[in-house]
Amino acid sequence: MSELSSDTPSSGVRQEVHGEGHAQIFVAGNDMHATFAAPPPPDAVVALRTLPRDIAAFTGRDSELLRIMRADTVSSGALTIHAIDGMPGVGKTALVTRTAHILADRYPDGQLFVDLHAHTPGRQPADPHGVLTTLLVGLGIAPKDVPGNLEACTSLWRDRLTGRRMLLVLDNAADVAQVEPLLPSHRANLVLITSRRRLLGLDGATLTSLGTLPPDQASDLFVRLTRRERTDANSDAISGAVAACGHLPLAISLLASRLAHHPDRELTAFVDEFTTALDRLDELQAGNRAVAAAFDLSYRALPADRQRFFRSLGMHAGVHIDPFAAAALGNISVAQARRMLDFLHSEHLVEEISTYRYRFHDLIRAFAQTLSSGDPPLEQDRTIARMKSYYQQAAESADRYLTDVERPGPSCPSTFAVPDVRSHEQALEWMRTERVNLLACIETEPQNASRHTIGLTAALASHLRQEGPWPEAAALHRAAAESARDFGTPLEQANALFDLGRIESAMGDYATAEETLRLALDLYRTLENPLGQANALNMLGNAQQITGRGSEAVELQQKALALHEQLENRLGQAISLFGLGRIKQATGDYSGAAELHLRALSLYRQTGNLIGQANALNMLGQARYATGGYSLSVDLHQEALLLYTSIGNRLGQAHALHDIGRAEQVVGDDAAALASHRQALVLYEAVGNRLGQANTSHDLGRLAETTGNRVAASAFLQRALTLYESVGDRLGQANTLHAVGRLEQAAGKPGAADLYRRAWELFRASGDPDGEAQVVYSMGTLRAETDPTEALGTFRRARRLARQVGNPFTEAEAIEGTARCQAHLGDRRSALITIRQALKIYRTIGVAEAESADAFRAELEAEFSEPEAP
Repeated sequence: MSELSSDTPSSGVRQEVHGEGHAQIFVAGNDMHATFAAPPPPDAVVALRTLPRDIAAFTGRDSELLRIMRADTVSSGALTIHAIDGMPGVGKTALVTRTAHILADRYPDGQLFVDLHAHTPGRQPADPHGVLTTLLVGLGIAPKDVPGNLEACTSLWRDRLTGRRMLLVLDNAADVAQVEPLLPSHRANLVLITSRRRLLGLDGATLTSLGTLPPDQASDLFVRLTRRERTDANSDAISGAVAACGHLPLAISLLASRLAHHPDRELTAFVDEFTTALDRLDELQAGNRAVAAAFDLSYRALPADRQRFFRSLGMHAGVHIDPFAAAALGNISVAQARRMLDFLHSEHLVEEISTYRYRFHDLIRAFAQTLSSGDPPLEQDRTIARMKSYYQQAAESADRYLTDVERPGPSCPSTFAVPDVRSHEQALEWMRTERVNLLACIETEPQNASRHTIGLTAALASHLRQEGPWPEAAALHRAAAESARDFGTPLEQANALFDLGRIESAMGDYATAEETLRLALDLYRTLENPLGQANALNMLGNAQQITGRGSEAVELQQKALALHEQLENRLGQAISLFGLGRIKQATGDYSGAAELHLRALSLYRQTGNLIGQANALNMLGQARYATGGYSLSVDLHQEALLLYTSIGNRLGQAHALHDIGRAEQVVGDDAAALASHRQALVLYEAVGNRLGQANTSHDLGRLAETTGNRVAASAFLQRALTLYESVGDRLGQANTLHAVGRLEQAAGKPGAADLYRRAWELFRASGDPDGEAQVVYSMGTLRAETDPTEALGTFRRARRLARQVGNPFTEAEAIEGTARCQAHLGDRRSALITIRQALKIYRTIGVAEAESADAFRAELEAEFSEPEAP
């Protein structure tokens, strides 16, 4: 690692901490600043090709396929929509899946498959707003930037699809009202819809009612799946089998799979056995009793232990399952569960959607649920409790690599085998895969499993805070806190309130977050729980600094640090030291900040917390930058960038790239700075970090200003100001007002003085002497244009402030301003002495401003024939 100390003269940097999921602001040198979030949310996952696997045994439907493909080649000037309706199991999903794969190459920008769950047992039809949220996040939009109402979501969705060629499959739709908001508006897209209902009110759609297979196609499907030859001797039996299935593809598939696994069975006897079972089931009506008969025949052919296992799967709350969860449901070993799932897959009772991950077809799920509902109520409750206990235990195991705090209270007992998660990447992958099951599990009754629901919500806290959507996370934590209160478990209630406060802070609602965190703190104090108190104090300190109460924030962080030290909690100590370091940097104490960041870094390394290490390195780089150590600063940011990249943290990568760009900019490497800032901005936009976008837009504006592109500079700065206002960042607003003021001054416009005054007031009110020094220097340059004598006093004031905070860059600028005023007033010998002082500082810290100062020095020396002393 790079040397973490420097004797280089200091250069000013200002920074302010922002809350969970928001950021910290750093302003360095010539008003440049960057963001830093702790902990940053993980990367948004862009998913543009989500079609299920193609149907290998797809049979028939030639006319329907041809109709859709012909329509796709004819441009009507409007969006092409095909709505396929029909009874359950008729093959609607198979048809659109096959069609989508055939046409995929015509839609290179993406092929999306969305299950709308109109008839998914145990689930309500998908809410269009929730579907759009998922789709928009899949396109790379951050969860917190998804609009909160359906109309705005629809508009954003249609905007993002305009100009793209995308294929959208909306499977299992409930009605027109559910589908309409999801439709693109651009004609270059294709939409395929399936529904059990005929969507007569869907304007512009081509409606196709899918019937059962024609007898010959149904027989072909049966022969293909059974892997038997069709002969004159068995032709009638085959026709009878598919007729008994009502020519329904799903029933044919199940029946054929039974026969395929018994090649010695005589076909006629097999069909007779099936037909005699037609009146066996009344619970499941799918428009054709042969479907229920096929399910019943497959189920009753299972050994008793596999029947029990099949029924236990019917109690699963989620949409897909792996052998670990299946083992918990069935109360068996993982190896047994794996073998049983494989057997059920071979019997076509479950589908394998990826390696060792399975799901039911909707109708088979309903059948399994019907069977499990016949088990004794106590056994049903125990199965659900095992499911919740397993998911809580597994989520806690993964959360160890995702959390940034040590939580008070016991973990879920290690009752079940869980996946072997050993890294941040594996934990994040597991959480993302299981998220839909975990959330469904939280919503599952009965009430006697609610304690697991509280624990499961707590285990999801880090993932929900990082991935969002935050309103949903807030609702879950609020419900957990209420349940814990009702159960009379105050520690769980305090933990839930703590998690809720962090989410509220991430959402920018700092006042509410502070109230919630104080409620948690009060409970922890009542319980005499020092770890909970320390955690709450840490988060309260962050919130108070964000709202401009720096002294109170220091007191809270110091109290938290003392508690963590008493507990010998090294991770907690690192968090407190890191928070105190940010406060010192915000007040211009850069050497003190660096010392605290080094201590935090050491503790983060001892605990193996990679995100903490990256955060500390990046903050340490900010401190070194502040004192003029630009080369060392870049080394530290590069080291942080490597860590962020290794754990796939795009927000951290954006922070590091932005900080590298600041250092490149201050030493005059404008091309490299532009490239770094652009990379950072792309990442900030991808993860939806508005504060990062604001800071990078500000610096891009400053960069455009230095290269003479005032139009671009104005556009970037106006964007930055709007973003700062939207997140309530007063210091960001102050810096941007300062930068806009410089543009106004350069253009000779009269508004510069007022902009400088407004920026100065914000810096002053926020207790930021570094920002104050920089804007006072700019006031001096403005006054020098009309009254050099008055400007001399302003420059002296800026120089004094800059020296107090250890900002050599602004100090040198103020000295140069003094020299130019002296020369303008005729005291050119004093000007020569003064510019030499400024030039010495510029050269020491290695900034581009040395060139123009040196030219001025040469001009003055030529008048007096006094070359600069070596």
